[in-house]
Amino acid sequence: MVQIENEFGSFGDDKNYLHYLVQLARRYLGNDIVLYTTDGGTTNTLKNGAILQDDVFAAVDFSTGDDPWPIFRLQKKYNLPGKSAPLSAEFYTGWLTHWGESIATTTASSTAKALKSILCRNGSAVLYMAHGGTNFGFYNGANTGQTEFEYKADLTSYDYDAPIKEHGDVHNPKYKALRRVIHECTGTPLHPLPADIERASYGLVKLQKVASFFDIFDKICDPLKVAVSEQPLSMELTGQMFGFLLYVSEYQGKGPYSILSIPKVFLLIISFVDMHSSSLLLGLIYAVGT
Repeated sequence: MVQIENEFGSFGDDKNYLHYLVQLARRYLGNDIVLYTTDGGTTNTLKNGAILQDDVFAAVDFSTGDDPWPIFRLQKKYNLPGKSAPLSAEFYTGWLTHWGESIATTTASSTAKALKSILCRNGSAVLYMAHGGTNFGFYNGANTGQTEFEYKADLTSYDYDAPIKEHGDVHNPKYKALRRVIHECTGTPLHPLPADIERASYGLVKLQKVASFFDIFDKICDPLKVAVSEQPLSMELTGQMFGFLLYVSEYQGKGPYSILSIPKVFLLIISFVDMHSSSLLLGLIYAVGT
């Protein structure tokens, strides 16, 4: 199975785009692969995101603990007859955490109860996550907050309070509870649990300042690859598929009491003043304006 889109129905309804993805997948993967999409379990999201006429399986996702079977019945309307296996393609075993928040956790009992309500009636679920790894670099992603201008970065951990922890631990209540549910509903034999991985402390790690960003800016940025534009460019226009873009704009004050006015800020601006000998941080402007 290969997923060609994820929750697209929550953001758009461009069927030409979805049909193109199907053609692209078939061209490189052939016709023996089952293609599927995942959308939230509502009429509107499935109507927007499903592509029934291309024989693409429409899976659903929903909050862990919701009654799954009314959603699975709705799912059948967006699949061909006899081809609507009830599948929760994003069964959260925990929840994500943003920077600055307490680590999100869910109980083993509530997660096991929700999984049992699916598996023991011959439904299927993709555990998200079964094992939580680490997002290296800038793969961690982010969400918006109460408004589209509020940027909430996810932690670099992909643990999500998963049953198999980031360091491989399985001797925990959630793993054992989900293991029992899978055994009860499917008859899968229970094998002995593997031993946890040994861990050791690194002790106190001291960080030492080596250079300021301005000291190394010219060394880490290739001048030939810097994009120059009158207007900020989107990530797509620069060929960037993930991570961050650094936008730099310089303004020269007209006098000793010049005022820097930035009326509309979507996310974050860091302002510096060039004092000739060094750059002084003037301050942060965060989500000011609408």
